Amino acid sequence: MPVEPKVLVVGTTSDYIHTLRRSLPGRALFLTDETIRHRAVEPCPLPDEEVVANLEDVPGVRAALRHHLSATGTVPDGVACFDDESMELAARLASDYHMPYPSVKAVRQCRDKFRTKICWQRAGVPCPSTVRVWECDEAVEFVRRLGRPAVIKPSVGAGSELVYRVADAAQTERVFHRVQRELAHRHQRALFRPVDGETSPLVIEELVEGEEYSCDFAIDGTDLRLLRTARKIFLPGGPLGTALAYVAPADPPLPIQPRELEALLRSAAEALDVRSAICMVDLRFRDGEPVLLELAPRPGGDCIPPLVRYAYGIDMLEATLDFACDRLDLHRPPPAATPHVGLRLFASGAGVIRRLETDAIARDPRVREVHLIRAPGQEVRLPPADYDSWLLGHVIFAPDATASVEHQCLALRDVLGFEMEGDDG
Repeated sequence: MPVEPKVLVVGTTSDYIHTLRRSLPGRALFLTDETIRHRAVEPCPLPDEEVVANLEDVPGVRAALRHHLSATGTVPDGVACFDDESMELAARLASDYHMPYPSVKAVRQCRDKFRTKICWQRAGVPCPSTVRVWECDEAVEFVRRLGRPAVIKPSVGAGSELVYRVADAAQTERVFHRVQRELAHRHQRALFRPVDGETSPLVIEELVEGEEYSCDFAIDGTDLRLLRTARKIFLPGGPLGTALAYVAPADPPLPIQPRELEALLRSAAEALDVRSAICMVDLRFRDGEPVLLELAPRPGGDCIPPLVRYAYGIDMLEATLDFACDRLDLHRPPPAATPHVGLRLFASGAGVIRRLETDAIARDPRVREVHLIRAPGQEVRLPPADYDSWLLGHVIFAPDATASVEHQCLALRDVLGFEMEGDDG
C-alpha cells in the first residue's frame, strides 16, 4: 500500500508535535532535534513519524532524512517550520527536495534585524532607523544623534529577550555591556547565533511609540490573504516588549484599511524576497501611520494559535501544513471574528513552584481554555537570566463590556493559585 505524502515539519518543539499528531494524524513527518526529543514529556511519535537528529549537523540531517524516506517510502510534499532557529535548515531541505519555501537568503534577511530594515528602507517600507553596533561608542553616538529613546537588542533573536530601552549615554553604555554579557551566556543557542560572520552581535534602533499590533498573513506569488490581526497588551513592569495579552481581532481596529494593509504587507514580504510563506509581522502606528518592526516567515506562536482558533475559527497549525502542500485557499473571504483574548500567565518571582492552580480561572464564564506549561516542583528563573521558565501558560477568554480588556486581564491573572517554596501564603 502506498504511503501518503507528508509535510516535513522541521525543528519544532515536542508540544507542537504532540498537538499536530492529535489534531492532524498522519499529515506530518517530524524532523526533531535530539535534545528536544530527550527532554520531551509528551508521548514519542511512532518510528515512521519522526526523524531524530542533531539539527546543527546539516550533512547528518540530510543523510538521516534520506535514509528514513528510502526505508519508509515516504514522499515529502511540503516543508513547514514554526521556530526561528530552524528556518534556515527548512530552507535548505526545501531546496534539496524542490519544494516551495523561502530561500536561505530570505530567511537570513528576516532573521537579521539590520538586514530587514535595510531591505525595507530600499523598498520604501516604513520602519525604524536601525544600525549595527560593534562597539559601545557606536551605540552611544546613535542615541546622541537620534535625540530620543532607542532600543538595543540582539541582531538575531526573537520576542522580548534581551531587548532594552535606552535614553541617554550612561544608560546606553550600561545596557550595551549587559546585553553583551547575556549573549555570551547564550553562545550555544541557535536562536541568537549570527546568520553569518558579517553580522554584528547587536543592533540599536529608534523606539517607535504607540500601540503595537501583530498579524499573520499568507503570501504566494501575487496572492495574499490576511489571516488575523491582534493588539498587544504589554506586561506592566515587565521586560520591554513582553506581551501580557493579545486581543484578536485587533481592538481598537488597526487605523488602516484592509486593502492598504495587505499592500503594505506584500511590499514588506517581497522586499525580503519572501514569495511563498505564512508570515508573522509586528507593527506600530506612529501618528496614525504604520511602522513595521519585524517579519518572520512563520505563523505567530505562543498563545496565538489557540487564540486564532477561538477568535477566527482558523487552526493555524493546520493552515500552515495546508499551505506547505498547496491546499490553503488564499481567495477565501476572511471569516467573521468573535473577540477573544490570549492572556499569558507569568510567575511573580524566582524559585521552585509549590502550588499552581487554575480552578478559579477555569470557573469564570468568560474563559474558554486554560493551558499550563509548568507544574509544582519546577524551578522558575526570571529575566534576564531566563525568559522561558517564568511563563506558566495561557488563558483564552471572551471579554465582556463591563471593563477594559486590560483590567479583565489583570483581574483574571490575580485569581491564579500560585505559590513558591518559602512563600508565607
